[in-house]
Amino acid sequence: MLYYFQGKYEQAEPFHQRARIIFECALGPTHHNVATSLNNLGKLYLAQGRYEQARTLMQRALAMREQVQGLDHPDVANSLHHLGDLAAAEGKYNEAEELYRRALTMREQSLGPNHPNVAETLHEWARLCHAQGRDEEAELLFRRALTKAGKLRRDYSRGVQERALEETNIAEFVMLCCNVIECYAQLPKCAETGSLAS
Repeated sequence: MLYYFQGKYEQAEPFHQRARIIFECALGPTHHNVATSLNNLGKLYLAQGRYEQARTLMQRALAMREQVQGLDHPDVANSLHHLGDLAAAEGKYNEAEELYRRALTMREQSLGPNHPNVAETLHEWARLCHAQGRDEEAELLFRRALTKAGKLRRDYSRGVQERALEETNIAEFVMLCCNVIECYAQLPKCAETGSLAS
């Protein structure tokens, strides 16, 4: 992800591809980490303007998440949000708005109204309205997003929940790395046979 955030998309792509292959071989083709890898690769293609490839991967990730995690899971909302970003980039504003609306509803219900992902969707939806000259709607959405961001800043100043979450995320990341390292040794056989050795 570092290369992605640095805008070094061509360097990032092989890492995303390898992660997807490792997860598919180690965890099975419908595991939620495979869906996350597909979604991340789709976001990379979106950033590169490779819209058809992005859409194919993001739709596959959405279908997997809906089937495996359920229709109201926060990861499904993430997929909807990113498909909204893609539709907006393609100039498909009605489609983008509907995707943002669905993502926002799901995020508010599953994560709560003050979660950062709720503010993110509000912000992107506001940008979409602004791009269409719907400035009054954009302003309302921006204000909602800023209100949530202000609440987040106040909560962050307390810091306790965020530090606990950060420590949990670090622990999950370390466990994920251990799983990846464990199956990485079997990757050549996996690529050759399509499955991990028992």
